[in-house]
Amino acid sequence: MDESISVIITQAISSLGGGMGFFIIFLYLYIKEKETYLKYWTVYWGLTAISLFIYSINLSQMNLLLVILYELSFILSGYTLQKGTSLYVNSRKTRKYLLGILYVSLIASLFLVLYSKIVENIFVQQTVASITYISLSYIIVGLLLYYHSKEFFPKTIGVISLLFGLTNQFALYYSHYTWFMNYIYPLHASLGSIFGLGLIGIHYKNTYNKIESIKQQYQNVVETQQELVCRYKPDTTLTFINQAFCKILNTDNYKVIGTKLLNYIPEEKHDYIAKMISSLSPENPTIKYEHPFILPDMSIIYIERIDQGFFDEKGSLKEIQGVGRDITIRQEKEAIIRRLSFHDQLTDLYNRRYFQNTLEELNKSNKIPISIMLADMDDLKHINDNYGHQEGDRFIKKTSEILKKCIRKNDILARIGGDEFSIILPGIDSRTAQKIYHDINNEVKIFNKQSDLPAPIQISIGYATKVKIEENLNDIFKQADFNMYKNKDLNRKGLS
Repeated sequence: MDESISVIITQAISSLGGGMGFFIIFLYLYIKEKETYLKYWTVYWGLTAISLFIYSINLSQMNLLLVILYELSFILSGYTLQKGTSLYVNSRKTRKYLLGILYVSLIASLFLVLYSKIVENIFVQQTVASITYISLSYIIVGLLLYYHSKEFFPKTIGVISLLFGLTNQFALYYSHYTWFMNYIYPLHASLGSIFGLGLIGIHYKNTYNKIESIKQQYQNVVETQQELVCRYKPDTTLTFINQAFCKILNTDNYKVIGTKLLNYIPEEKHDYIAKMISSLSPENPTIKYEHPFILPDMSIIYIERIDQGFFDEKGSLKEIQGVGRDITIRQEKEAIIRRLSFHDQLTDLYNRRYFQNTLEELNKSNKIPISIMLADMDDLKHINDNYGHQEGDRFIKKTSEILKKCIRKNDILARIGGDEFSIILPGIDSRTAQKIYHDINNEVKIFNKQSDLPAPIQISIGYATKVKIEENLNDIFKQADFNMYKNKDLNRKGLS
């Protein structure tokens, strides 16, 4: 075998190893990321490896079929390299010319293959058609990267591709010179390796730029949102807050980042927040809840939050992103509505609805004793008829104040009718209920002595006590009502 051919085969086998390595790398990248330009670059390296393999085994044999396969794979590899790069730089104008160049090169190459077979000189077609086309491919790729890239690194790889393409055309011509193969060809081959590594580099640079662009877009959206956006670790250490969050805290984000979210939440709610965070899981990564929030002036607002948990491969919670909004006005309105629905407007006592709800809840509990006391104003109709309803309302208000004065803060005092009041006394036995009964009557007498009302207040009271768990508070209520009417009859007869 001729020494120059032996050297060429050796170099081809060496390049084959590099081509296979790059093919595996780009195949992995394409499978992982599905970028279209990666698909073409993967095919490029695959076809390059195939063409080098055919070249290595066929250089001295000149098998016509293998020569044709070599030419097709070699030229198509150049086309896929160009196509992938045009997709990478998004050069639509270039793509329509690439197929034209490919067709011309394929026809010229096949023609020269047949001619070389006739003259029995394989170098005729290799040095004119395929080598020329692949060299042109590197030159086109170099120009695309240089002129369509705005960053230094892709431009540099473009220059390397351009140099590789320009020197590639002459590499075969001088392959029989020892000095060329020993000194120049290794530099030329190094340009090819650097170019392959460069394609990997510019892909990762492109991926990095896309990620940074998405992050910036996301950051811009988050920063301009009116919602309160923050990110924090499972121990509530804040890692990010947006401008809306900074605004309500009246500070800069760098002063807040690193502090704990719990610092801005009342202490009695810390366990609740911890419970909410611990409920996050890969299966249920989102929660919605409400909590009070402490402002710098120590005033309280209420936040409705939607938290999204982010987990690692093992399912461990790494970070939480929260999006909140101020619902203080809504909370205040709801509180007003709740108050109106459970309070009597005239006396501000609980109403019949709240009284009945509380009675049902206590009925389900095992608490004993529980006393129920009913108080009914006597002769309210007479007062309304003779002094007017406005004056009658004064009697009702004063009666509610007397009753409220004689019971504990946690007892339930409700106005359940026009002139009827009911009191639930948890933990109060019959003897203590009797004392409260006398206290109310004494307080009424004291009030009447110094009252400016046009008539004395008169109240009939009855009470009963639940002492057994199985007893029903509704029955106790009826017993208290019965006892109240017994006292009302005694009051009418002047016997009480």
